[in-house]
Amino acid sequence: MKKIRFAFALGNNNSFEDVVFSDAIKYRIIEFDILSKETTIVSEEPNSSLHADTDEKSKILMDFLSERNVKLIVAKKFGLLVKLENKNCIPIIIKLEQPDEVLQLMLKHIYWLLDELSKIKNEFMVFKIDEGILKYKL
Repeated sequence: MKKIRFAFALGNNNSFEDVVFSDAIKYRIIEFDILSKETTIVSEEPNSSLHADTDEKSKILMDFLSERNVKLIVAKKFGLLVKLENKNCIPIIIKLEQPDEVLQLMLKHIYWLLDELSKIKNEFMVFKIDEGILKYKL
């Protein structure tokens, strides 16, 4: 794996808000090149599943993440859909609000995240990143 993609769950003001990942206003897709250690914003897209019912929301969101090859999903909270989301992506709970600060903190712990991605299993652990890092099973 040479590159890894994150999906940040953002609000209208381009910061993390106190909502679950699936209820974000938009998603910012960021790619991290493991070799060069450079990050690039790939896209920023509205949440097309925002007003869908739970089953439809789940399918729309999983298709969205899969089509964009996202492996790490980042939000202040995760709701009931996290049990579906963590089968394909690593959920990361953060406390900070500014995406640049969150990205720097995540990159500080990138090898923990890469180690989790390298494991063969049917669901990933959930990570909580504040000043340190904690991972746990749902």
